[in-house]
Amino acid sequence: MADHLSVKYKVDGELKEIVRLPHGWREMLVEEVRSMAPTGIMDFDIHGIEIVRIAVSGARFPSGEKLVMKLLTEVTKNLGLVDLGIDEDDLKKIRESMDEPYGMVWISGPEGSGRTTTAYALCRWLSAKNKKVVSIEDPIEMPIAGIDQIQVNPLTTPSIEVGLQLALEQESDVIMVGEVKDLSVANLALKAATGGRRMITTLGDSDTGKTLNRLFEMGCEPFSVASSTDMVVSQRLVKKICPSCRASKLGDVAILLNSLPEELGEKLSGRTKIRVYYGKGCDVCKRTGFLGRVGIFEIMLLSEKLRNMINIKSDGESIRKEAVSLGMKTLAVDGWEKVRTGQTTVEELSRMFKD
Repeated sequence: MADHLSVKYKVDGELKEIVRLPHGWREMLVEEVRSMAPTGIMDFDIHGIEIVRIAVSGARFPSGEKLVMKLLTEVTKNLGLVDLGIDEDDLKKIRESMDEPYGMVWISGPEGSGRTTTAYALCRWLSAKNKKVVSIEDPIEMPIAGIDQIQVNPLTTPSIEVGLQLALEQESDVIMVGEVKDLSVANLALKAATGGRRMITTLGDSDTGKTLNRLFEMGCEPFSVASSTDMVVSQRLVKKICPSCRASKLGDVAILLNSLPEELGEKLSGRTKIRVYYGKGCDVCKRTGFLGRVGIFEIMLLSEKLRNMINIKSDGESIRKEAVSLGMKTLAVDGWEKVRTGQTTVEELSRMFKD
C-alpha cells in the first residue's frame, strides 16, 4: 500500500503526477468531494463570470477509494463548429446537410474523442437558427444556453427512452440523445428522424463503417437506417503543436511510412523527404511542445448509392470504401492534412491509430 496520496492531472490525454499528500488525508478528501457532488456533478461559479462544471466518479480498490474528477473544459469554452478542426469543404457539407429539417446524425468515436463536444456544437448551431433543441443526457455535462436539457434520473426521467418521449411531446425540432447503447433507444431515435425530427446522437465505434455495422448488430432494420440517416461522423482527438515554439524539419518518408496507415502511401509516393513539424517546448506549453487538442474527422454523407448498399445490409467496410470512392476523406487522410499543415505531429497521428 502506498504511503502517500497521489494527485494526478490528465492533460491532453497524458497522465502526470502533480503533488503527493499525506496518506491519512485520503478519507477526509473523499468524503468532502462526495458531499460536494452528491449527484456526481459539481458546479463552481467563478466570480459570476463563468460556471465551471466537474464530473466526479469514484471506485473502491484494495488500496482504498479513488476519485476521478473530470473538468468539462471543452464545453465551458462554448466551442462552435468552426473551432473543432473540421476543414472548410466538410464544414460546408455538414451545414448543407443540417439545413434539412429532419434526419439522423451518428457521431462515433472512442471515449474521450470529443464526440459530445461535436454534438453540442451542432446543437448550438441549430439553436442559433431558431430551432427548438432538446437533449436527453445522463448526466448533463454542461448547461447550454438555448437548449432544453433533460437529465435522466430515477424520479422524473428514469431512462433515455422516457426522456426521448418527453422531448417528442415538447414539439422539438432537434433532439440530441447523449448516447445510444441499445436497440430500443436506436429504434426510437430512427423513428423520430423519419417522423420529421432532426436527431443527433453518439456511438462508441472507431470509424464510419463500424458505426453502420454496430447498428446492424444491434438489430436495427437496414431500411430504417438507410431512410433516416443522412450523416455518419467518426472522430478522434490529437494534441496540437504549441504555436509559440513550433519548428520544422525534413523527415525521411520511408521511416515515416513505417508508423502510418498504409493508405497514406499514395500521398507520399515518389518522395524521399517531407517537411514535418514539432514543438520545441517553451514556457507557454510547459516544455511539452503541445498546447490543446484538435479533432480529426471522417464524415460520411449518405448518397443514393450508399443508401442502397445499407438497404441490402452490405458490410460497413464496403460501404465505407464506396464513400471514399465518392470523395469522403478518411480519418487517416484528415489526420495527415493536420500533420502537413503543422497542426500536429507524425507521432501523434501514429499514436491515434495504435490506441
